[in-house]
Amino acid sequence: MAEKYDSAVKLADGNYWVGYTEAESAFRTNAYIIESGDEVALIDAGSIVYFDSMFKQISKVVDVKKIKYFIQHHQDPDLCSSLPEWEKKIGPQKILAHTKSNILIYHYGVKSELVNVDLEGWELEMPDRKIKFIFMPYMHSPGEIMTYDTKTKVLFSGDIFGGLSFDWALYANEDYFEAMDAFMEHYMPSKEIVNANLKKIENLEISMICPQHGSIIPGDRVKEAIENMKNLDCGSYLYE
Repeated sequence: MAEKYDSAVKLADGNYWVGYTEAESAFRTNAYIIESGDEVALIDAGSIVYFDSMFKQISKVVDVKKIKYFIQHHQDPDLCSSLPEWEKKIGPQKILAHTKSNILIYHYGVKSELVNVDLEGWELEMPDRKIKFIFMPYMHSPGEIMTYDTKTKVLFSGDIFGGLSFDWALYANEDYFEAMDAFMEHYMPSKEIVNANLKKIENLEISMICPQHGSIIPGDRVKEAIENMKNLDCGSYLYE
């Protein structure tokens, strides 16, 4: 039985999970916010299908008019298709993504300013913290990025470290790596690409990993999660 939540969950100082749990699906979508002073960054705005639920969740914890940034880890519709609906509610803001992602996000008909993080020093200054973006190409998008809150040490990882399970829990349980493998093996392209990118985070101080699908990985399981993914046969290996 999957866990149910009817409100946002505080993860760390200024970091919140704002997903939805009413849909019965193994493919669950998480969203997160970073609140810093009078600014809010919404991470992976989500699907248009669940926009009303997401809007209600986020409205419970912050004033949506404070949302200044939409951080998009890549361009898929489960992350981006709600962006025009958000613009109807709060007006155009700034969409932060890699150049390769913004080229395609444009085609959702967005009116917000498209900010290419790879041309802006891979950083976002917010009132009480610095946000860093980590380039993870081809995992699984050519413009894939992660978001790292340098104040809380929370890593928002997009599809990376995501999982598939009908028995969903907000925080990863003892069965989560099996769920993670079920997702990662089909969405990551090859072991070589995975291991090359994981080198960028294996020595990073991480308090928790917050993926866009599946469950949040607490700090004491981060190293195990990275090692598990290093050994995963995925993508091209499935067809050899």
